[in-house]
Amino acid sequence: MIFMVVGDGCREYAIAKRLISEDHKVVSFQVKRNWGLERICQSWHCSREFEPTEIIAAARSDHAEVIVAGTEKAIFRGLSDACNYHHIPCYAPLKSAAQLEENKLFAKEFVDSIRPDLVGPFRAIQDLSTAEEFIDEHGPRVVLKCRSAMCEFGVKVFCSDAGAAMAGVRDALRSGLPLLIEKYIDGKDFTQYCFTDGLHSFFPRVIRDFPFRSETVRQKTGGMGSINFGDILPDINPMDTANAQDCIKRVLHQLDCSYGIRFRGVLAGQFIKSSQSLFFNEFDVRPGDSEFVNILASLDSPLSEIILNTLTSNLNNIKINASNTVCVYHVPVTYPGSIMRQQFTLPEWSIESRNVLFGNIIREGHAFSTGPGRTLLVSSTAYDFSSARREAVTISDALDTGLCYRRDIGRAEEVALNTSVE
Repeated sequence: MIFMVVGDGCREYAIAKRLISEDHKVVSFQVKRNWGLERICQSWHCSREFEPTEIIAAARSDHAEVIVAGTEKAIFRGLSDACNYHHIPCYAPLKSAAQLEENKLFAKEFVDSIRPDLVGPFRAIQDLSTAEEFIDEHGPRVVLKCRSAMCEFGVKVFCSDAGAAMAGVRDALRSGLPLLIEKYIDGKDFTQYCFTDGLHSFFPRVIRDFPFRSETVRQKTGGMGSINFGDILPDINPMDTANAQDCIKRVLHQLDCSYGIRFRGVLAGQFIKSSQSLFFNEFDVRPGDSEFVNILASLDSPLSEIILNTLTSNLNNIKINASNTVCVYHVPVTYPGSIMRQQFTLPEWSIESRNVLFGNIIREGHAFSTGPGRTLLVSSTAYDFSSARREAVTISDALDTGLCYRRDIGRAEEVALNTSVE
């Protein structure tokens, strides 16, 4: 079978590699160049945007039988809706269902209507006075999110300074789109993934991602790494995951009952466990990058089988294993700010390594250069967490690219695990 994978990050590279390992052919549609995908795929297309009509035309030219959307940009543009119209199977939710991620306020209000105990203080703001009232009531530790995930403003965290928070509000309001302000919840975050065909839901391992530039620099990025344990994260208990899964099940049910929308694909709920309670943060309506690399490592069931069974509303028991996986992203020195192109070399062994996944990377002769996105990912899987973390850090050090990466991914969880064992 021929699959088209839409997107250009390490997530898409991992999905393509998995499908190829299951004896399928893969073609790629990308916007940012990914040399790794170009190398392993049967063919590839590069465009300026993830425009559904272009994607469908490219899929037809390559005789792709199924389109798999990795990037949210294609989903928000209505790729699955367009594929339905043209009778092409697409593993992605409809644009209406994607509101769970694209419209942050919609998602927060939706969860508040069915599990209010999981929702902290939030408010939609369209002017400065509403923001000032919220900060006066809840303090200056706030998170600002543009209601639309397509807005360049994204997410910004302010931990203490009310003046800085208000300056952030002014910047966001210039976009012309309403803003969501939330009270900052200090705690341990985790992501509960769900595979669903609209009728059946299966929950694989809980994942933790590391969104900040470093442990001390609270600059939000696309993600600097992710971890999962074979059992459960040491600072999360079974009741936390049960509540997260119940929330997702209720959202899927209510989406169908209230709007007639059956969600098909991957839904990821992000939650924060504080010292007092568990809180819902936000949804992703597609595989996370790099969290889906952890999910793939834990799957014993073929990914192609999960995709095809989802599309036919026949999703059955998904087999998972007890492995531990640590992922470490390598990014340009100036990431996530104004990206300066950075040249580097890679050791020969890394090109064929199962532990090295390629993202926004361009080959120039014997050297490589970065693009505007994250460059490559080091992933390690083992049956004990310490071994997985040690190998991921060792390989990262051995690459010696001059790119930036966090050596502390999973360190606190490893300490917590060892302490609990003692």
